[in-house]
Amino acid sequence: MKYTTFKFNGQSKIGALLDDYLVDVQSAFALYLKEVEKDNQADQMSKVIIPNCFTEFLESGERSWEAAETAYNYVKLKDKDTLGINEEFLFYPLSDVKLQAPIKPKTIMCAGPNLESPEDPLMHNYLEFFLKAQDTVIAPNEAIIKDKSVGRINCVPELALVFGKRGRFLDKDNVLDNVFGYTILNDVFSVDRLVVGWEGTMFHVRYGEGASFDTTAPIGPWVVTKDEIENPENLTMKKYVNGKLIEETNTKELLRSVKEFASYCSTYFTMQPEILISTGNPEALKFGVNEEGIPVLKDLRRNPTYLEAGDIVECEIEGIGRMQNPVIE
Repeated sequence: MKYTTFKFNGQSKIGALLDDYLVDVQSAFALYLKEVEKDNQADQMSKVIIPNCFTEFLESGERSWEAAETAYNYVKLKDKDTLGINEEFLFYPLSDVKLQAPIKPKTIMCAGPNLESPEDPLMHNYLEFFLKAQDTVIAPNEAIIKDKSVGRINCVPELALVFGKRGRFLDKDNVLDNVFGYTILNDVFSVDRLVVGWEGTMFHVRYGEGASFDTTAPIGPWVVTKDEIENPENLTMKKYVNGKLIEETNTKELLRSVKEFASYCSTYFTMQPEILISTGNPEALKFGVNEEGIPVLKDLRRNPTYLEAGDIVECEIEGIGRMQNPVIE
């Protein structure tokens, strides 16, 4: 199933994608309870079991997830003009709603650098992450703001893991057992704010300055349940700017596998619905050594471009979908 959060007439709801419609799973479950279970408290029970906040929905566990799937399967063959028990809509055309970020995590853990020479001892050839704040999150179709302070900006599509079960110190062979599903994170960053500094014999990039400011984390368009993604380690990722394909990569090209990075993150924080893991992209800025042996930022992308005001950027990941965001100043 593909879940998202949407707003209609000022009210946020959890929707499940059905062709060109979103099914209001809470209202659909109320209808199921009334018509099938003959529950006289169907309205109240549906709100308890399927909350309209996606993070709360995840935290409610398998009872809520199974209820949502039951509701979806019950109504999916009904006429699209079918109403709920309170005469509310059950089916919302995508064209009539405003998509929100399907999940708004408190913390986003993003994969650190992709390295030109992982065997080089001068490089950060170890696992590394940086954090994006909750305020960086924006919805599909919401604007990425390129103000004068950020300089050149770029972005890359990344596979993001949405956790449904809590766990820490998760083994890489079992870490995906705690995952509910996957979504797209468009990792926006300022090239000119990435500050390279020395730490002994190593060099360091301050990602907080370059990749964690307003509008740098578009998320969406859906959270796809993990049963629909056969192998997250082999998914094609594409970036389009103004309709033109700019980059095409695959999660199998990541220096550190999806499982390895997620397992590593779990040694720092308890994985839970309020934490999103974004697993990186092979085409992000990489690092190298100049002729004097000094570590420097090197733009080693196959087709380097930067975003400008007026651009429309689209990020697509196989099996999930495509998310669009305009760029403004």
